[in-house]
Amino acid sequence: MKDTRSKELYERAKVHIPGGVNSPVRTFRAVNRTPRFMESAKGDRIIDADGNEYIDYVCSWGPGILGHAHPQVIKKVMDSCENGLTFGAPTEKEVILAELISELIPSMEVSRLVSSGTEAVMSAIRAARGFTGRDKIVKFRGCYHGHSDSLLVKAGSGALTTSVPDSAGVPKDDTKNTLVAEYNDKDSVQKLFDENKDQIAAVIVEPVAANMGLVLPEEGFLEFLREITKDHGSLLIFDEVITGFRLSLGGAQQYYNIRPDITTLGKIVGGGMPIGAYGGRREIMQMISPDGPVYQAGTLSGNPVATTAGIETLNILKNDPQIYERLEQKTRKLADAAREAGTLLCGKFIGKVMEKALKTGESNACMKRIVAAPTAGSCGVVPAVFLTLEEEKHFSEEKMVEALYVAAGIGGVIANRAFLAGAAGGCQAEIGSASAMAAGGVAYLMGGDAEQISHAAALALKNLLGLACDPVAGLVEVPCVKRNVMGAVNAMTSSDMVMAGITSKIPPDEVIDAMRAIGRSMNEDIRETGKGGLAGTPTGVAIRERMAGTL
Repeated sequence: MKDTRSKELYERAKVHIPGGVNSPVRTFRAVNRTPRFMESAKGDRIIDADGNEYIDYVCSWGPGILGHAHPQVIKKVMDSCENGLTFGAPTEKEVILAELISELIPSMEVSRLVSSGTEAVMSAIRAARGFTGRDKIVKFRGCYHGHSDSLLVKAGSGALTTSVPDSAGVPKDDTKNTLVAEYNDKDSVQKLFDENKDQIAAVIVEPVAANMGLVLPEEGFLEFLREITKDHGSLLIFDEVITGFRLSLGGAQQYYNIRPDITTLGKIVGGGMPIGAYGGRREIMQMISPDGPVYQAGTLSGNPVATTAGIETLNILKNDPQIYERLEQKTRKLADAAREAGTLLCGKFIGKVMEKALKTGESNACMKRIVAAPTAGSCGVVPAVFLTLEEEKHFSEEKMVEALYVAAGIGGVIANRAFLAGAAGGCQAEIGSASAMAAGGVAYLMGGDAEQISHAAALALKNLLGLACDPVAGLVEVPCVKRNVMGAVNAMTSSDMVMAGITSKIPPDEVIDAMRAIGRSMNEDIRETGKGGLAGTPTGVAIRERMAGTL
C-alpha cells in the first residue's frame, strides 16, 4: 500500500498543526501508522492522497448514514452555497430543521442549533443547571460527551467519587461538580443521589455507550435512570450524538421507549456538515436566552449550508421507512459472515495455520519425513504458514520459492549471528528463529520491502525472547509441538503488524544479539537438557520416570 503522499502531507502538517492533525484520533498512533490524508469519497468508498481505496466503515464517525456524497444532498448543498455561506442572521432553514427534529424526536419540543456535539452537550448541561438551580451532574465512566471542561473527566477510585480532570489545562474546580457512576450499575447511581440530596441537576448518559466499546444498556437500566431523576427533581439528558437518527429514526429514545428531558445531537443533523443541536421540554428550553437567563450563542449556529444538508438527510431517512431495516440486514450479513468464518475465535485462516503446525509437529514426533526448517523441533512453523498462504492466496510456485529463499536468508543471518539450536539458546533459538523466518517470508509474499521483511522477522523473534527449551522426557510432544502452533500464529500476526505500519523499535540485528545474550545467560537446565522448566515439574518428572520404566 502506497503512503508516500500521506507521509509528505503529514510532515508539512506537523509544522503548523499540533501533532499534524486537527483531532487526536486521526494520528493513527494507536496502530503506529502515518495518518492517511483523504481526498475523496463516494458511497461506501473513501480514497486517500496516494490513490488507495478503502471500504469506509467509519463513515466520518457516524453521520455518513447515507454514504458519502449522496447525490440529493450534494445538489441541495451546492444550490445553497450559491446563495451564500453564512449571514449572521436567521434563515427559514433553521425553522424547517427545528420542526423536523421535533417531528422525529418528540421529546425535543424546542431545540437550539449549535456547531458541534461538544457545544450541544455543554449547552445542555448549562440549561439543566439553570432550570434546576443545582450544580452537580452525574456522568458514567467510559461515556464520552465531548471535550468541554466539566465533562472531560475520569473517575477517581471507583464509581462514587468526584471526578478529576482527564486533561491538562482543566482546573479541578471545573470538575468538582461532576460525579461519576458506573454504566449499567444502578447501585452506583443510587448512592450518588443518596449522598448528594437535592444537589444533582442532571444525569447525562449515552443510551448506548459507544466510546467504551459499544456497550448496550442492560434491561431496566435506562428506565431506572428515568425514574430516579424524576423522583429527585433532576433532569435526564440523553447524549444522542452517536445514536440519534441512526439506531432508529427517533434515535435510542424511540428504540428503547424512554423519553428524556433533554437530548443532544450532532454530526448527522447536518448530514456531515459541522452542526449540533440540543433540545427538550419547552419549559426547560425557555430558560435559554433570549427567553431566559441561561446564555448561549454562536455566530455560525444554524448556518444555511449545514441546515440544508441536515434537512435533506433527515427527509431522506424519513421518507424511506425501509432504510433502517436494510441497515439491520447489512449488519446481520457482516456479523454472520464473521461467524461463518469458523467456530474458532481466531478465524478460519489462522485455524488452518494452527492445524498444519500441529500436523507437521506430530509427524516429526512420529519419525515421519519432515523438513528441519530450521530444526526438527521447530519444523511445523514455516510449512504451516507457507502452505496455508499458498492454498488461500494461490501464489505461484516461483513466488513461493522466492519466499522460501527469504526465510532461509533470515535463518542464515540468525545462525551466523547467534544460534538455532535449543541446546545452545533455548526454545527461543528454535521456535523463535522459525517464527522470524516465517514472518519475513509472509511479509515478502504480501508485498513488503526489505525493511518490512526484516522488521517482521524482528517482531516475531522479539515476541519469543527468553523461551526455554524444556522437552518433557526428552521428547517433543510436550511442549514443542504446541509451541510450533504458537510460533506459526506469531509469524502471521508479526507480519500483519508490520504491513499495517508497525515497526520494531529495536533494530533487527540488535534483536538477534539480544536473543544470543539471553540464550548464553540461560541456566543449562532449560536448554534442552530435560532437567528444568516443564520437564522439571512433578508431572514432567513422573512422565520421564514412567517412560524410563517402559524402556
